[in-house]
Amino acid sequence: MISPSDFEYKNTKLILKGKKKLEEPFINLSKWINEVYSINSVNIIYDKVIPNDRPRLRVILEHEKDYLLVKLKDGYNFNEVLQSEISEKFIEIINNNKSYKFETNSIFTIFSCFESVAKKESNMSIKEYEIKKLLLDINNPDLWHIDRCFGATVFFFYTNLQKEKSFTLKNIYTEKYFNLLKKYDEFNYITKNNFSIDFDSKENFDKNFHSNWFTYWR
Repeated sequence: MISPSDFEYKNTKLILKGKKKLEEPFINLSKWINEVYSINSVNIIYDKVIPNDRPRLRVILEHEKDYLLVKLKDGYNFNEVLQSEISEKFIEIINNNKSYKFETNSIFTIFSCFESVAKKESNMSIKEYEIKKLLLDINNPDLWHIDRCFGATVFFFYTNLQKEKSFTLKNIYTEKYFNLLKKYDEFNYITKNNFSIDFDSKENFDKNFHSNWFTYWR
């Protein structure tokens, strides 16, 4: 899974913003992928994997719905047929143009999703003072803290009982946080249908995670 700090995400972001263009032979391969599989690949990166320098194609798909089509149900592996077909097509393109100098022996293909990372970046772009202001605006003495980790957001109450009694407020708090989040949603991926917050408690955080954020979010 890529992160907002990774080269492939930053590179793809420039392409989607029109500040950079995908070059050949990757334009040709991307068009072929999109036509054959009816998915939207927006960037392709060629690199080599250590320690044996095995060549690799990283196909970055824009949308989560397309990424789910190439991902197996186990959540870890990809459709091997698609991987092989894309690798073979790239070899074909390279072999048909002697000007291309790419090592293709044992090349393999993997996939990444831009939309998922963009959503995480949007959430982590919210400033801490904005979170504190939101807490003040909500003005609920039972609410202890709001914490974020990539795409996840949790509203913490002091006790488990307070958390349970506050579930009727979840839609209201989700709406307030959503309005704050949308300011940073650069590609307009986040909607009320695909976004939600979670509730938890300081009691649970202290008791079961030893008041440790690393332990809580890992």
